[in-house]
Amino acid sequence: MTETLTPPLTQVLPGFTAPERLAVLLSFASYQPAEREELDALVADPALNWVTLERLAAHNVIRPQAYRQLVATGNWSRVPVELAGEWADHAALIAERNHERLETARPLFTEAARAGIPIALLKGIYFAPTYYGDVGYKRMNDIDFLIKVADIDRTLALVHAHEYFPLGLIKQDDTNQATFSHHAPPYFHPTLRCVLGTHWGLISPRTPYKPDYAAMWERVVPFDFLGAAHHALHPVDNLHHLCIHLPHYKAGVRELADLWNLLRAHPDFDWPLFEAEVAKAGSQAPVYHALALVQALAPMPAIAACLARLKPAVKGFLAKETALRTRVPSRILYARSTHMSTLEKCFGEFTMAGDLPTKWRAWTTMWAGGLWAPREEIARFHFLAPDDWTLRLRTPSMVARTWRYGAKDFGNGFYTVIHLMLVADLCKSAVRHVRGITKPNKLEAAAFAHGLSMAQVEELKELLE
Repeated sequence: MTETLTPPLTQVLPGFTAPERLAVLLSFASYQPAEREELDALVADPALNWVTLERLAAHNVIRPQAYRQLVATGNWSRVPVELAGEWADHAALIAERNHERLETARPLFTEAARAGIPIALLKGIYFAPTYYGDVGYKRMNDIDFLIKVADIDRTLALVHAHEYFPLGLIKQDDTNQATFSHHAPPYFHPTLRCVLGTHWGLISPRTPYKPDYAAMWERVVPFDFLGAAHHALHPVDNLHHLCIHLPHYKAGVRELADLWNLLRAHPDFDWPLFEAEVAKAGSQAPVYHALALVQALAPMPAIAACLARLKPAVKGFLAKETALRTRVPSRILYARSTHMSTLEKCFGEFTMAGDLPTKWRAWTTMWAGGLWAPREEIARFHFLAPDDWTLRLRTPSMVARTWRYGAKDFGNGFYTVIHLMLVADLCKSAVRHVRGITKPNKLEAAAFAHGLSMAQVEELKELLE
């Protein structure tokens, strides 16, 4: 359904149709009286195109939150019957899975608190009870949390003791992860009901952005998580994290809503401290880009003032991208793309595969993602209408954009080396294939070693997205 969603081609001004405005309003965690009146009026309009609204909510992955707010405001009965059933079932399924994930994780986090390991819960796991009051407000694949570098060994030992198992896509040696990454590989519970995102940093150490982690840990706030005393980031650090972590092409309402709901919940937000931390980290460009997208959909005077102060320090690619993406604000609602997630999954499949056919398919799919990407993805990457006649002429730009995105956490030099290693691996696999030798699939071998069935292996592959 979402693949066929296209913006109205006649739109030339930065206005919003009723479904577009509602897609933003329904992502709010709470309402001012005027916002509530606007929402009620839009929903009550007999001319409202509910199909378009549902498609926008699905494309921006906010159906659970939209359902929650339609119910809370007494407007759910207005949803057409042909949409309401599946929509409500989807929201219920997300809530059920999120509850299962938390209950599965409870013993681990209870023991971590008893062991005195400082943990700061990140993103949705903290935002759900704090800002939304609903654990099911969005789909969450994993539980992301921050630890100190000094606690990596004992944290991972505890994770292993609770029978979680890792699947590293580049390097399996956990003890050396901190030298090139800001997180461990994903750790899976044997039931596959919980995935752990274990971080000791908020962004790759190979990027030019250097958050002050010592200051961050000094500002952490208490957070009762699953009945145990843990921490969360200070609002200033939470916003900074969300800005620098914002996926460039997957920046839809699902991703942006956490930023504006955080700021809406903190009218006393410490902007001077925030901007000082941004300057210290050298992250003005990604912060400017993220806040500009927020301002385009949910404007606030304080954000506008911050953007004006940041703008002189923002040059190059992100300055141009920000201007492009905010020129017609409503197009943000249509441009969310999971194309890079698909290519990253191909990368993971390549590194895990042992046979030549699988490696060749994964490698060619990766490169085809830039050289011959679907037209709708080219349009989303460039913020163009899906019928723009220039789309295929933008193939060089598409290749450059996919490469830039892939290299963002490694740097161009190291990323080039990685791809050369892939070519070498492909050649070795071809030689083995000719000789009739096939190496085992690393993912399947690791899964079977933990007693997983083939069906669970497929489920695990989906979780890796």
